[in-house]
Amino acid sequence: MRPVSDCRTGNSLGVTSARNIVITNGVEVHEIDLSLRAEFRERYGISNECLVITQVCWMVEEKGVDIMLRAVGLLSHRHSGFRLLLVGEGPELPRYRELATELGIEAAVTFTGLLNNPTGAGVFDASDIYCQPSVWQEASGLGVLEAMSLKLPVVASNTGGLPENVQDGRSGILVPVGDSEAICAALEKLLGDPGLRRRMGEAGYHLILKEHRIEEVARKYVEVFTGRSCM
Repeated sequence: MRPVSDCRTGNSLGVTSARNIVITNGVEVHEIDLSLRAEFRERYGISNECLVITQVCWMVEEKGVDIMLRAVGLLSHRHSGFRLLLVGEGPELPRYRELATELGIEAAVTFTGLLNNPTGAGVFDASDIYCQPSVWQEASGLGVLEAMSLKLPVVASNTGGLPENVQDGRSGILVPVGDSEAICAALEKLLGDPGLRRRMGEAGYHLILKEHRIEEVARKYVEVFTGRSCM
């Protein structure tokens, strides 16, 4: 991976010694839409009984999609009745399609390509587990927050800002960067335990309510730019 240029660091911009205000990403919170879940699954030929593991991202090396595919290759020998849903477009998409075929898991993987509004399309409503196997220092994955807002447990790389949102063993499972075997083990654990999926999903949902509601984030921005409290 290429090192981050000095021009992009806080030191070069003089912000590390200044007063910093951290405002997290925000997401809308709503209930799972069961009709949207059914419509999305029907559109992509996914049965109601199938457990869906989802990753939404730009199809580039940094997002670890190849790591995810290899994890599913391992998982396919240990577990059945699941589908990997990969949502997004990007320069590496053809290579990932080829890799799925090479691994013999093309029937277990659905590539949707670009969806302009994954949330509105029902991606998260139709899912059961969310994955973010990034191999770079992800800041604060919006897809992770959107998944948690709909009570999905998350499997994510232990890097960047992801551990700030995914509480290991509580709202999800953190895995070492680039470790397909660890991702496979985490998924196997979640697939086999609906109670664990539910508990982790609830924990993530409460974190969203506490720290990431879009209304609260908007209020903080208004306070910063106006210098006035909006309480």
